[in-house]
Amino acid sequence: MSGFNKSNKILLIKIFENLGRIEELAKSVSFFFTNIYNVESEFGKRKKYATIAKQIIFLVIQRSNSIIWHIFNSIDKLKQAEISDSLKNNISELQSLIKSIENDYEKGKYKGITEKLKEIGVKSEKIKIKLEKNLG
Repeated sequence: MSGFNKSNKILLIKIFENLGRIEELAKSVSFFFTNIYNVESEFGKRKKYATIAKQIIFLVIQRSNSIIWHIFNSIDKLKQAEISDSLKNNISELQSLIKSIENDYEKGKYKGITEKLKEIGVKSEKIKIKLEKNLG
């Protein structure tokens, strides 16, 4: 990070932290629901958690969209064009995954959402690793 001025360093740290928030949120909710549904499927009690699950997924979508907005806002302020262009492309892919979950949610298609959340977590982690390597 030695080649960056102070304001760019702060922006990059904010982006990195926000990617971590999305990663943790997506991975933890995915893990939680995968394990609950594995347990609950054995006892046939899934309906008990359906309302709670829908509300949690809705909150994940809303929070992730909010974090993505903050990331794009930080990217727009970055002065290093090569980093901001690469980041924008990666964040756009992440945003598409979130939009996919949002579309499924709105259509009532809940099957596969936990896998997509897991994918968002993994993608966020990969972007963080790539960003960390670029910052050297």
